[in-house]
Amino acid sequence: MGHISVPVPEELLLKGALSRGASAIHAASAINGRLATQDHAMRVMTNHPVCLHTVAMYTSTSSAPVAVARLARALTIFAYAWVLVALIMLVFGFFLLLLGANPHAAFAEWVYRGLTRVMAPFRGLFEPVPLDGKSVLDVSILFAMIVYGLVALVLHALIEWLTDRIARMRYAG
Repeated sequence: MGHISVPVPEELLLKGALSRGASAIHAASAINGRLATQDHAMRVMTNHPVCLHTVAMYTSTSSAPVAVARLARALTIFAYAWVLVALIMLVFGFFLLLLGANPHAAFAEWVYRGLTRVMAPFRGLFEPVPLDGKSVLDVSILFAMIVYGLVALVLHALIEWLTDRIARMRYAG
């Protein structure tokens, strides 16, 4: 850990932003800035023994775990967004097939192309049930919705856990 001293502006002392017992974080919020970079956890000592106008801070030099956790969270958010888009495509495709939409309409073609990609692991799992005329009940799509929904719940929980872990690593001390 390195030791740095940050001078506190006179106007903060005069306004009472940094009085006896107040922390440097209060002074930092009064300045509307940060005393350390975002990648460093900081420990703040109040009432610096050398000078009332100085705030002592200790910054850790290890920001690698926070960076790795941020990267993991970013990748998880990307995967979560992809799963949500896949779920939306599944819902659109399910209802278009169920209602017997014209497969030559531009929107239906677009949805069916996306549905083909999303349904690749589940294709042929269950036989589609033809209903009236063009309507089809595709149980494979329903099964895919359940699986993608469970994956979305797991990814959401992972994002929450990573966010909490990053916050604890940054503000631990």
